Amino acid sequence: MSSEVSPEVSPEVSPEVSPEVFSEVFSEVFPEVFPEVFDETVDRLDALGRIWGQARYFHPGIFEGQIDWDEAGIEAIRAALNAPDRAAFRGSVASMLSRLGDSNSRVVPAGGAGEGAGADHRFVAQEKPVVERLDENTVLVRVNDWTGLSTRVNPLAANVFDEVLPQIVDLPHLIFDFRRFDQPVPGPLDLGAFVISRSVQNLVSKLSPADLILPSVAQVIHSGYPSERWRTDNYYTATIRRNHQGLAAAESVPGERFIVFVHDEHGGAITPFANALAQAGAGASIVEGNAGSAGPSSTVPLLDEGYSAVISTSMLVNADGSRGAIVAKQVETPGAEAKGDAALAAAMLVVTERYSGSQGEGSDTPLVQIFESSSQTGAKLSVEERVLAAFKLWNAIEFFFPYHDLTDQDWDSALKAAIPAFINADTDIEYAKAVAALAARANDTHITIGSMAYERFMGSHTPNVQTILVGDDTLIVKEVIDPALAESGVVRTGDVITHVDSEPVASKIERLRPFVPASNEGSYKLRLESRLLAGQENSDVEVTLKRAKERRPISVTLKRDTYYYFTSMTPEGVGRRDHPKMEMLDGDISYFNIGRLGAADEAATLDLLFRSRGAVIDMRGYPNGGHLSLAMALADSTQPSASIVEPFIFQAADFSPAWKTNIQEIQPGPRHYPHPVVLLVNHVGISAAEHYSMMVKAAGQDRVTIVGSPTNGANGVITEVPLPGATRVTFTGMQAAWADGSQLQRKGVIPDVHAEPTVASVRAGRDEVLDVALRVLKKKIGKRD
Repeated sequence: MSSEVSPEVSPEVSPEVSPEVFSEVFSEVFPEVFPEVFDETVDRLDALGRIWGQARYFHPGIFEGQIDWDEAGIEAIRAALNAPDRAAFRGSVASMLSRLGDSNSRVVPAGGAGEGAGADHRFVAQEKPVVERLDENTVLVRVNDWTGLSTRVNPLAANVFDEVLPQIVDLPHLIFDFRRFDQPVPGPLDLGAFVISRSVQNLVSKLSPADLILPSVAQVIHSGYPSERWRTDNYYTATIRRNHQGLAAAESVPGERFIVFVHDEHGGAITPFANALAQAGAGASIVEGNAGSAGPSSTVPLLDEGYSAVISTSMLVNADGSRGAIVAKQVETPGAEAKGDAALAAAMLVVTERYSGSQGEGSDTPLVQIFESSSQTGAKLSVEERVLAAFKLWNAIEFFFPYHDLTDQDWDSALKAAIPAFINADTDIEYAKAVAALAARANDTHITIGSMAYERFMGSHTPNVQTILVGDDTLIVKEVIDPALAESGVVRTGDVITHVDSEPVASKIERLRPFVPASNEGSYKLRLESRLLAGQENSDVEVTLKRAKERRPISVTLKRDTYYYFTSMTPEGVGRRDHPKMEMLDGDISYFNIGRLGAADEAATLDLLFRSRGAVIDMRGYPNGGHLSLAMALADSTQPSASIVEPFIFQAADFSPAWKTNIQEIQPGPRHYPHPVVLLVNHVGISAAEHYSMMVKAAGQDRVTIVGSPTNGANGVITEVPLPGATRVTFTGMQAAWADGSQLQRKGVIPDVHAEPTVASVRAGRDEVLDVALRVLKKKIGKRD
């Protein structure tokens, strides 16, 4: 088994010290340098979080389910917080990576381990492989210029060893020197390694004295985030690919044939064949430096000090179930002053002793899907657990959120900016606020913070009244839902609320805003207008009111006795409380409240529609069933309605994720409705409501006029990430757009005619948006007549 070459590690690690104590003590003793020291601690954690995430989602060993990667992260965070110097920090990263059981995942100088070093014998350029007879039974073949080979041959057809095979085929002992003197060309495909891999396979098939089974190459394939819940679509999984390939023994080779491969850290293309030979007792592998990875790796800079962390994103699984490289002998990379060639000397010794080497690392553990789960304990989290939560949340959104290009702030810098808040979050509410503030930087209304502490911070219960925001900060009572409260007259429809518990409404909006994830301004309205009166269940709230025809403000105390979500719901669903499911307006205009319609209403819906000369479809809510047939009735032919782009992320973040685009269509129904339609939208419409709006527009084409204000701007299947402390965060997990690819996320469905409620219309009990819609519709009906 190869031994890991670790960076310098400080022999002493200071005892566990919380950052709060560290900050207090250090700032008192050295106040003028403390900020810089703390900044470097944050830099260290930022780098550590990225490394932890790369391994969590792209190292195949994690998916064996045998590595407690959360525990590894917590230990590394503790070590990083207490590291007295950068060398100790590098050691903490190396220690964490060692938990992967993979010597290729390690800390290296930024340019790569061993770059620029080596004795002269490694750097003799050759135009073609050179054959050297070492003794009567042993031959050495040098193949050091991989890039040169790739420029001279067609990798799909030629075998670079054909010209030397006649000189070596009858000899029992073969040594191939694959140590590269060139550097791989940066990019997702190293053509030199590709050529070598194909040529070595051809070579082994012509020289091996035994049947071989090549190791499989395991890689992580993500199609969306592998969350514990919300697994409603088959592309929201994480899987491992495994394939073994057999090679038959060559004919007419010496029975004592033994093949030795000598390679360095770039020899990943050689390792599968060396492993197969070793397991068959027909060969061995000598490694100079670190054993080469069998596939791509991901590299994360450690800090600005010239070191990086390398995380393997593929894993060899040998025929016997062991994993990793099988190495007979590992020697150090020689320095410029080195005498002799230790690697070739080791190769000659192995040929003499016929020693195939240690088995691969690990055991035959089935590779399975795993799903994260949150800690359900209500116990106070340690600082390490809180920082780990930041790692988990940032990486999940980094790899699986499809809208980084639409955020107001750079997501790449979000982890570093958030870490101090997580370190200092010494109460559950401060922790919930840190989670919310980090998540909010993604600007996505599908982001929700599921935790009891967040509910306590934002408030879970309100008086049983419905309030809406008119304009930027005018909070008005739209309806007093509780009959007894309405009868008392303490609070009335049309009252403008100026203060909540003595705090101006505008001030409270600004105070809560950083902790409210939202796609656009309408999204903020949706989330804030239902929470501005919220607090703990059965607590009192003092509100200051401006009432029509009252010159002085009125102060009243109300009881928070209703879960905030229910103030916007009707018994049937999330639809307009002030309108029925359906009705006929002005004699010949049908009206449909989509948020209240159910599947059982389908027949009545179509009956009313086809008795009208114009229709109003009210999507100021959330579809509740029974709405698809209404949209289908508007279509006279199949029409593209939406573009859905599903993620397919593979191997590592260094590789661009693939995206699978699916154009959804709306099919025509049995009967076609040819008359004008107005679609009502506002900031309440989110996700399925926006999807339905796109369907209606696609079905009705130019006959559909959209009236109202922009929708929420968050559409796509929800993904959920569990965090420590019984906390869950959701976010949009796939792209959704108009059928032609036009942006929906953050913009929402944009109305053709803008209309919003006013204070005057609410006080008068009028639906301003519906009034505008009816005027638009009547004008269209008149033109058709």
